Amino acid sequence: MTSVAFDYEVLTEEEAMEERYKLLKDGDYPATIRKVEPKISSGGNNMYVVYLDVYDINGGIHTVKDFWIFSRNMIWKVIHAANACGLAKEYENKTFTPDIIEKSNCVVSIRKEDEKEIPLDKLQGKPPGSKYPSKNIVFDYVVSNATLQMVKPKVDDGFQDKD
Repeated sequence: MTSVAFDYEVLTEEEAMEERYKLLKDGDYPATIRKVEPKISSGGNNMYVVYLDVYDINGGIHTVKDFWIFSRNMIWKVIHAANACGLAKEYENKTFTPDIIEKSNCVVSIRKEDEKEIPLDKLQGKPPGSKYPSKNIVFDYVVSNATLQMVKPKVDDGFQDKD
């Protein structure tokens, strides 16, 4: 096996942690749905855990995780996401599945959620009073005529990464 030295930017740990937790400012951003995982919520409802690549003003990618819960009081977010991705018919026809949703483009409204104290039952060895770091959340999915023009159709170019 040949050893390979990658070209990378040398950062201090402090700089690396600053980059890790660099947050987007509140606002609307273009995004691509990278991955969708079906799960069951803690309340026993069907849900999708959605990983989005959100693009900042410089083209940098920020991964933001969202949760689409298929319950009567939370389905609004699923409807907004379907509309923002141009997949309203798939939602209405109950064909709104991960393989259809993944690689869809949309516009998301991002907000900053301040750090929160970790519940006692989730500390996993951390001292009481420990906090989750601040993070970006998807506040909503944006639908407008301008948004629909920005959303690009899904493209399957048939490319497969093979040796």
